[in-house]
Amino acid sequence: MQRVSVLLLKVVATALLIYLSVHTVSLETLSARFANLHWGWMSLMLGVLAGQIALQATRWQTIVHAVGAPFSVTASQRITYIAAFFNQTLPSTIGGDTARIWLLAREQKAGWRFAAYSVFVDRAVGIFALALLVVVLLPWTFDLISDPLARTTILLIGGGGVTGGLAFAALSAGLKGWLNQFWLTRHFVAASGILRALLAQPSRAAFVMGASIVIHIATVFVAWTAARTIGTHLDFIVAMCLLPPVVLLATIPVSIAGWGLREGLMITTFTLSGNDAGDALAISLIMGAANFAVGLCGGLIWLLTWPAGVALSNQQSPPYERR
Repeated sequence: MQRVSVLLLKVVATALLIYLSVHTVSLETLSARFANLHWGWMSLMLGVLAGQIALQATRWQTIVHAVGAPFSVTASQRITYIAAFFNQTLPSTIGGDTARIWLLAREQKAGWRFAAYSVFVDRAVGIFALALLVVVLLPWTFDLISDPLARTTILLIGGGGVTGGLAFAALSAGLKGWLNQFWLTRHFVAASGILRALLAQPSRAAFVMGASIVIHIATVFVAWTAARTIGTHLDFIVAMCLLPPVVLLATIPVSIAGWGLREGLMITTFTLSGNDAGDALAISLIMGAANFAVGLCGGLIWLLTWPAGVALSNQQSPPYERR
């Protein structure tokens, strides 16, 4: 009953958020945006999203390799694409992370704890890189947005994300013995150990951080391409300043696949910066539809390759879990 209640709450929240977003823009205005779609730009957007997922898979594979655990290119790509499908179909933005943990632990014989820690670190690195982008771009963002509350919110989420990432990296170094006494903090410390193992290998750490930045820039490019799809001009620098805060806030799992929340944030942010609400809503809807379409490819991969092939290793547990 508790799970059903949470699901129903997410469905209601999604419907309400979508209604509030669409309510701010007339249907005539919205239909005009979709009257003449440029399918060439749409195709480019889908290609970028597919490449983005592939890069996410490579980043996660690099994190797993940092602690000496095996993880093939084929397996990482397959699992990440399947996770993209679950991200779009489950009532939470972290549904894909659950799928990654399950598939890495069961199919690849990585062990449940290690699978969960590696996915958590991968997600944490991505959020840290996104928050870092928000902080670095603050001067230009503040030039676009003058509202004091909006500025404070962006500053807090960016600064909080960077501070939280640094604190997480330091967990396994300081107060380790004390934190290991508690169930929840013990797992955070163990996951932090994977991150520290990655940071001890500069080339891999640099690749993971660089890949994370490129992944977020690709999201901005997707928004820019979505604007081109509906024949609307969107300056890439403006999109670079406005999209990272929206994406960071949209990770809050209050709606199904971020629908409604993403649209509301796009409209609010773009309107505060002097851009058109209709353009913002249309861009967000196209981005959501494109992500859903690419996610369906992951669902097809899941159906065609289930059950998965050969496990990567016959070891009882990965090296990290034995330490």
